Amino acid sequence: MIEIWENLKIALRTIWTNKSRSGLTMLGIIIGVFAIVLLIGVGQGIKDEVANQVESLGTNLMVVLPGKLEAGSAPTGLIGSSTLKESDIDIIKKVEGVKSVWPVAIGSAKISYNNKSLLGALVIGSTPEIGNFSLGQLNGANDRGRLFSQEDVNNQKKYVVIYKSVADQLFGQEQAIGKKIMIGKEEFEVIGLKQPQEQASIFGSNEMGNMVIIPLGLAWDIFESKQISRIGVEVADSQKTEEVQVKVKEAILKNHQGDEDFSVLTQKELLSIFDQIINLLTTALTSIAAISLIVGGIGIMNIMLVSVTERTKEIGLRKAIGASGGNILFQFLIEALIISLLGGLIGVGLAFLGSLILSAKLDLPAVINLQSVLLALIFAGGVGIIFGVAPAIRASRLNPIDALRYE
Repeated sequence: MIEIWENLKIALRTIWTNKSRSGLTMLGIIIGVFAIVLLIGVGQGIKDEVANQVESLGTNLMVVLPGKLEAGSAPTGLIGSSTLKESDIDIIKKVEGVKSVWPVAIGSAKISYNNKSLLGALVIGSTPEIGNFSLGQLNGANDRGRLFSQEDVNNQKKYVVIYKSVADQLFGQEQAIGKKIMIGKEEFEVIGLKQPQEQASIFGSNEMGNMVIIPLGLAWDIFESKQISRIGVEVADSQKTEEVQVKVKEAILKNHQGDEDFSVLTQKELLSIFDQIINLLTTALTSIAAISLIVGGIGIMNIMLVSVTERTKEIGLRKAIGASGGNILFQFLIEALIISLLGGLIGVGLAFLGSLILSAKLDLPAVINLQSVLLALIFAGGVGIIFGVAPAIRASRLNPIDALRYE
């Protein structure tokens, strides 16, 4: 124990004596640990946020998507034409336990008002039932107006609900409700203004800026295609969601003549898929960030080799008074470990600071937990030891007589 404490004091004294060089040596470790901890934190924060939002939406929602989604395989049918049919809507409505259904067509179109235009704006076409879901609800504190009704659809009213980003760009400070805008070549009256909410959605994030919602039939006219991007389903009894899911799948499968070119997913399953995607991205990004640790390790090895050369006489003197090769080896390993761990601790501190900045400035959640901190520090310590071995072995093998004569 006394020997360990003495080696620690020698290591800290050496690092403090060469502060600038030690700081530069730690730089790769600092950057690597900072990136790893922050990226894992952002990934976990996003997953927690989405999980909370999905729970708030309820467990009685499902979505029918084109293409078949299976664990461990790429989705098919999600690119290009949708495999969903207009007849699927009526089929699903007839399934026992289904409370409401809202088909969704997603496309883009030019939106304009007077001399102002938005190119490539997202146009959502759906039925009034979309009001059962947060995407079409207008009950927020900053929402205005209403969603189109079934009577409006029957009377072929060209009504549109716009998101605040569209209103800001087209109208500025003017009142949006009651204004008439062009979507493609058609004129629509604005009857609703929706403030985007940071909520998970089975149709994607609600945090979509240039987005408008119009009746499904009018959207089909603008897109010049009766495409259905997905179908939302609300189950009457949340306790029977999985049971209804099976029935919906069987009904659509029969309507598709046995061709399973679609997926029926619950919110829980969608969350699972989302988690897999986030985990994959987080792993890929942290693996790239880990390269900085390798670079930092190479830096530690180079500096430690220089240190061995500079301290050759010191090593010879210690050996001359009885220090063994193992003692010298341990001393230099301790120095490499301390440099890497100090760099790791600084990196963790910067990651905490970065998470606060991301949350405050970009509203991006980042959860820095003990597990990710320990993982990064263990990795950093391992890098320090691995890359400190070669210099330590070189120091331990020096001949004491030759070392004392070294100039």
